[in-house]
Amino acid sequence: MRRFIGLAVFLGAAVYCASGAAQQSAEAPSVTVTPLTEALHFLRGRGGNVVASVGDDGILLIDDDYAQYAPAYQEALTGL
Repeated sequence: MRRFIGLAVFLGAAVYCASGAAQQSAEAPSVTVTPLTEALHFLRGRGGNVVASVGDDGILLIDDDYAQYAPAYQEALTGL
């Protein structure tokens, strides 16, 4: 049952994110960073939201769906 709920949440989020991608404008992407904990940071952009886990061994991005945001994410993570 937990797997089904997890899958349903994941698919719902994927559909929601895909609908946001269709609404993106031609302007350059920008990302704002909000610390959640010492290791977790919330990155908010026009096309989607990403959580970054920052540790001694590197940075793990969770839900990095939009390729055009890669430079903006990289710039935002440089300061972390």
